[in-house]
Amino acid sequence: MIRELETVQGKPVELLLTSAVVKKGAPVDVDSEDQTVKATAEGLGTKLCDVNAKYEGIYSIVEPTDGEFEKAAAGEHVRVIQTLPGEMYATSELDTETLQAGDKLQAKDGKFVKATAGQYAYEYRGIYSDPTGIKMGKIVRVEVSTVA
Repeated sequence: MIRELETVQGKPVELLLTSAVVKKGAPVDVDSEDQTVKATAEGLGTKLCDVNAKYEGIYSIVEPTDGEFEKAAAGEHVRVIQTLPGEMYATSELDTETLQAGDKLQAKDGKFVKATAGQYAYEYRGIYSDPTGIKMGKIVRVEVSTVA
């Protein structure tokens, strides 16, 4: 799950196909050759994934809830969010039990983990209470820095 809490409005948005399963709120990489998206294996994770609801089947007559579309299979379109320093998001793709406010974050295997070495681009800011009941944490995009 992802929530855009404090973001710059009017940014360009990319709508790209996935090359593997990705989750909503996950850090993603874009393959510039074939313009596909996959979860970030390891790195900064400066782009985030948002999965759009599909209005087919029962959802052609019933409005889907936010929690209904958490994953996108390979070959599906997803929205790629380019993040900017200063923006704040809430995502379910981190472990709120092991993180403390102020921890530096890196992307690993499609999730955010505490940065222990190398560069980071996010800081953890605490738990976000979402009405869906999905456990989420707040992250702030910062200037790319190195863990000391």
